[in-house]
Amino acid sequence: MGVVSYAGMVGIVIVIGFAIPRFEPAVVDHLSRQVELDRTKGIGLFAVAVLWMFLPLLGGADAGEGELWMVGSAVAGGGFYLVAVAASSLDEHRLLARATRYGPDAVPPGASDELVAVSGVPSVESETDARTPFSGVPAVHTEWVVQRRRRIGFRKTWSAIASGVEHVPFTLGGGAVRVEAGRARAFTDAELHRTVDPDEDLPGRTDGAFLRDHEALPDPDDREKSLTFVEQFVPADEHVTVVGTPRQGDEPGQVVVDEAPPDDLLGTHADYTVGDGSEGDAVLIRGDLDAAASQLRRRVYGAGLLGVAMVGGGQLVAFWLSSATLSGLF
Repeated sequence: MGVVSYAGMVGIVIVIGFAIPRFEPAVVDHLSRQVELDRTKGIGLFAVAVLWMFLPLLGGADAGEGELWMVGSAVAGGGFYLVAVAASSLDEHRLLARATRYGPDAVPPGASDELVAVSGVPSVESETDARTPFSGVPAVHTEWVVQRRRRIGFRKTWSAIASGVEHVPFTLGGGAVRVEAGRARAFTDAELHRTVDPDEDLPGRTDGAFLRDHEALPDPDDREKSLTFVEQFVPADEHVTVVGTPRQGDEPGQVVVDEAPPDDLLGTHADYTVGDGSEGDAVLIRGDLDAAASQLRRRVYGAGLLGVAMVGGGQLVAFWLSSATLSGLF
């Protein structure tokens, strides 16, 4: 009976997991930018997580609704998410660790295979464009998602209806280093949330033109549901660290950093970018060089170790709260 329950539950969850991208594409698109693993690695980790979370069923746990052991399984599932965050940051952590640090005006000009890390306060061509799309905060890179409140039975939930990325080119060191616009891999802890009811004005610079440019977004003149705007951004008015390979720019004495070689360990950065996969876009990290290194260490080691502890600890709790036994697994 345990094998039947286990196989049935795993099968149901896997089917639902593969159906989510079809019915909630905005959610999947947003999460894919938070956990930058390619499709193969992502599916593999998802399968392992599902098999692990429902292991108590194979050991003889009851499959009834409201079983306490499922709390432990949920903790283990959250641990797998943190492990994915750590794994998707490992390549960039290794790239920054081996990059040569330069001031913006000291980066060697001309084409070079050397990996460099440069930090400075960005200068932008248009301050109007270099802002988050909804709140209007200065930013050179923004990943946004819009959620709409809906009712499912007696419950009210938030459903993501659209997401996207806004990125503008900028320079560092008075124009000595230029970073082109692209789908850069960005790391930042700057985030804004704003919920707007139908009778309230839209936030900041959110205008009708922006909403109408995105078909999935509601008509600004016909809003029947509350909306939540979420923006994760790299600020344009404080230090940002750029990791990549320098090349000679079009302007005399200007160096362009818009590519970073994929790391050989997991290759997640190369999988993230568009194109033939031979090169990856530059890595953007909020803060100066020391703050950037600290942020990546927290993602790799902090999230990674906590995730591993949750994966193991959650499973122990699940077995403890259920009638499952280790002998039942064999």
